[in-house]
Amino acid sequence: MPQNPCRATSARVPRTSLSLLAGTWMGLALVVAGFTAQPARGQIDEAEQVEAWTQMFGSERWSFSTGVHYISGDYGYPDDTTILYVPLGAKLDLYPFTVRLTVPYLRMEGPSNVLPDNTQISGPEGNVTTRNGLGEILGSVSYFYDPKSEIVPWIEFTFRTTFPTQTEEDLGTGDFAFSTQVDLFDRWGEFTPILTFGRKFFLNELLDDRFYTSVGGLYEISESVDIGLFYDWYQSSSRTNPLDAHELVPYLSYDVSKSVSIAPYGVIGLSKGSADFGVGLSFTLRL
Repeated sequence: MPQNPCRATSARVPRTSLSLLAGTWMGLALVVAGFTAQPARGQIDEAEQVEAWTQMFGSERWSFSTGVHYISGDYGYPDDTTILYVPLGAKLDLYPFTVRLTVPYLRMEGPSNVLPDNTQISGPEGNVTTRNGLGEILGSVSYFYDPKSEIVPWIEFTFRTTFPTQTEEDLGTGDFAFSTQVDLFDRWGEFTPILTFGRKFFLNELLDDRFYTSVGGLYEISESVDIGLFYDWYQSSSRTNPLDAHELVPYLSYDVSKSVSIAPYGVIGLSKGSADFGVGLSFTLRL
C-alpha cells in the first residue's frame, strides 16, 4: 500500500508511512491515519506554497497515530501464522519534507516468522512458537515535489530505515534494512489514483533484497469520508520459500473532527505467499 500522498485544496489524501507500514499494508496502519491539504498545483509559487502550508498546519504540524492490525495465514507453510501489530507513530510536517517515526508492539504465533511487511525470516521447518515484544522501529524522511503541471503527477520520495530493536530474535531480521520509495498521485475530480513502487535492502545476508509496488486509489464520498482500494505486490525475500505476496487492501477513513481521524481496513490475500486475511483499525490525532 502506498504511503504519504498529498492532495489539492479541500481534498484529503492519506499521508503516512504501511507503509507500513510500507509502502506495504504495515504502512497502511499509518497510511490511512493522517490527512493533509496541499495548495492546488500550479496555482502558487514556492514561497506562497510554504506560507500556505504553514497557515494550514500551524500547530497541526505534529500528528500522532496508533492502531491495531491482525492478520493470519500459512504463507505457504503447513501451519498458520498470526500477527498482532500495534504501532505508535509520530509525524512532523516541514514542507516539503515529512519526518516519521514508528515504534511497534508485536505478538506473533506460528512457525514461519513472517514479519508485518511480509518479510519471511525463516524456513518451513521452524517450530510453532509464540513471541511478543518490541518490534523493529521504523524511521523515514520524505520529500514532496510539485511539478506545477496539470500533466505531470505529484511525486513523493521516501527513504526509510528499519532499526534492529526487536526484543526477541524472531520479531525482526536482526539487522538494519533500508528502503527507497516513490509515490505518484494526482487528483481527478473526486478520485485520486496512487502508484507506489520501491525496493527494500537487507543487511541480513540470509535475506534477498526485494521490490514492492502498490496501485489503487481513493474516492471522496464527503468532506469527512473517503473509501479506497489498493492492490499490493511484494517480492519474496526468502531463499527457502520464494513465494511472492499479492494482496487487496480495502479501507474507509472518517474524520471524526478536525483533529481526530479513524480508519478501518482489511487485507485479502491473493497468493500462497501472503496472509489469508487481515483486519485493522487506525487512529490519528493532530495537535
